[in-house]
Amino acid sequence: MHIDEFLLTSVNESERNDILEMIKKRTNRKSTILCSQWTPEGWLEKLGNGPVAEAILD
Repeated sequence: MHIDEFLLTSVNESERNDILEMIKKRTNRKSTILCSQWTPEGWLEKLGNGPVAEAILD
């Protein structure tokens, strides 16, 4: 799966949970490529900080 233009805008709680679930379901099963104009350091802010955002980045 290839997700282009990842995090062009900030995400809300529902979207953040959906992203986490997608990543969890694909872990150790399929490849996932995330493409963003933001550096990884900016992703945490775009994901709304907090534990769910940190879990997505882990």
